[in-house]
Amino acid sequence: MRINLPHAKELAHELCLLPTPAVPALPTDSGAQFDIHQALSASLATYARNLTLLSHTAENLGNRALTGLTEIEDTDDQLAHALERLT
Repeated sequence: MRINLPHAKELAHELCLLPTPAVPALPTDSGAQFDIHQALSASLATYARNLTLLSHTAENLGNRALTGLTEIEDTDDQLAHALERLT
């Protein structure tokens, strides 16, 4: 079974370009002194950090996949040329 290199590269590029969604901030008006507001603000901040980390992880995975796919493509080309020379 062979890897569909163009499709794999397309998927890797999509990983690299995934957007990081914006997380809305709660207004810091008079309700800021309530525990529920502070808990929600802390939860949203954690959610925003996790989204950022996931976005960076996806980008890193995409970049590593592209590097690996380039190596596979180069090796495939070398083997194809070696096979041509043998035949």
